[in-house]
Amino acid sequence: MSTEYFLNSRTGSQWKLIDVKKRAGLVVPLFSVWSGNKTIGEFTDINLLTDWSRLCGLSIIQLLPLNDMGSDNSPYNSVSSFALDPVYINLSKLKEVSAGKTRKIISSIKFENLNTQRVNYRIKRKKLNTLRKIFTEAFLDSEEYSDFKHQQSHWLDSYALFKLIKSHYNGKHWETWDRRFRNIDSLTVKDILKHKREELNFIAWVQWQAYNQLKEAKLYAEKNSVLLMGDLPYLVSSDSADVWQNPDYFKLDKVAGAPPDMYMQKGQRWGMSPYNWMNIAIGGFTYIRDRLKYAENFYHSYRIDHFIGLLRIWTISKNISESFGGEVGQFDPADENIWKQHGREIVNEFISASSMLPVAEDLGTVPNDSFELLHELGIPGMEVLRWKRNWSDGGSFVNPEFFRENSISVLSTHDSSTISAWWKFEAGKTDLSSFYKNLEQYGISREEIQILRNKLFKKYINPAGRVEWRAIVSPESINEFTSNFSDNVKYYLHELYKSTIRERTDFASLIGYNCMLSDEINVNFIRNCLQTALGASSIFSIQLLMEWLYLDGDILKRFSKWRDRINFPGTVSNLNWTWRLPISLEDMMKSEVIKIIKTLVEQSGRGDG
Repeated sequence: MSTEYFLNSRTGSQWKLIDVKKRAGLVVPLFSVWSGNKTIGEFTDINLLTDWSRLCGLSIIQLLPLNDMGSDNSPYNSVSSFALDPVYINLSKLKEVSAGKTRKIISSIKFENLNTQRVNYRIKRKKLNTLRKIFTEAFLDSEEYSDFKHQQSHWLDSYALFKLIKSHYNGKHWETWDRRFRNIDSLTVKDILKHKREELNFIAWVQWQAYNQLKEAKLYAEKNSVLLMGDLPYLVSSDSADVWQNPDYFKLDKVAGAPPDMYMQKGQRWGMSPYNWMNIAIGGFTYIRDRLKYAENFYHSYRIDHFIGLLRIWTISKNISESFGGEVGQFDPADENIWKQHGREIVNEFISASSMLPVAEDLGTVPNDSFELLHELGIPGMEVLRWKRNWSDGGSFVNPEFFRENSISVLSTHDSSTISAWWKFEAGKTDLSSFYKNLEQYGISREEIQILRNKLFKKYINPAGRVEWRAIVSPESINEFTSNFSDNVKYYLHELYKSTIRERTDFASLIGYNCMLSDEINVNFIRNCLQTALGASSIFSIQLLMEWLYLDGDILKRFSKWRDRINFPGTVSNLNWTWRLPISLEDMMKSEVIKIIKTLVEQSGRGDG
């Protein structure tokens, strides 16, 4: 590892603060952890996560976004890029309140049984109602709170107004409000400031409580030599306080997304408004810099979601039907010759705005400019073992020893299946919907595709929508079955066959797994996967907390279903953002996997010693 490379890069000062060394860590959405009889993770639970990480030799805790979520409860679709979600507040750890009155209020509230297998977000309304009662009856005036309101007024005032007016309109999008409320500078909005001080004060007070609890979690992690890595979504919801306050900073006639690729055949339409970087630059990048300065209170490092969007973003006109997904759109800027410089100017503002180390999510269709820029700036990107393949060489897996030094080696992401579910439901199998769509693009009829499907694949379609090749299929039989089709069709099917038929065999070889290549796997498979990821040349190796817990054979056996994941991208489902750990934080502290993880981490040279 080249320490000098990182220290001499544009992010050298950030690296110096955290120490340049190989590290291992975990990533988890806070909503999925739980302690005691709580229904959802809380800011104070980060302390328990820190304790567990220390026992395991892990020195990074990466959290999904903690910002105030919208109605879909997606952490990547927040109503503010500043405000924290009140759902994570620990009611028993509030500042500047009468302890006796607070205990009495909490004990008088009936929290129905929300401790279910999935996160039940009804707890948010319960918490807010309780917080309101505590604020009214038990809050003691605080100079510290007054200072917070004054220091954060540049975003807090507009956020409080936005939340209050949105509540008046029963959560409707701000663009549907009466005209007098759509403009933050209107006389009507200013009038609210005079007559709704108590309501606005409560909203700000809730943010102060959240601020204190998360800031204390950072300090606790710091004392225990653990880094907290936040996740700052590149985009914010079009229905957010940010857009309402600063409409000139966004292109409101467009929505952002991603073009079609091998994983998402129709691309993606996310719905967020793209940035108007020209206007943001005219404003001195104050909006971006303020966001990062506030996040610095909570994190030592931060993940830039969709990093390549800083170079260019796929934009879709709002007038295009949503049924097209991300198929009809264009990159902004359109000229690819300026992408690198465009990204460099923006990222340099990110770097100079705070002492936090940025890391990049650079997955999907990534231009070379992105890799070059990350290397130039000393920013780690991401390397996903199962997706890192030599497509020019039959799709063989890249040995992690050859990953970029400025990278994070991972087995899975919050948008993918876990490594166990991938092996069981995806590896070596073909996505049937992609198969149909790709062949339709070559002008083949649905009926002809169905005939080909029956010749090539087994009948059974698994929960992931995938099918296995029939045993009789070979390159020769593919030629036979496609003799009347174009060369493009033949090429596509041969490439599909090459990329999947040996996928399990090649991956097993990569991780040194010599058992039967059946759907069912054991702890040895998980151990080998983790060992391989830890052995990468990447500066960091960060795995889903669930995958560390898979070293417990019982958890692996019971929680490796297709639905055992954090998110299914491109879908609207009650399975998204509701996944909970199968074990409490207290039980994790007693788990036998701690010793196994610590040994693996130490053997890889990523320990805290």
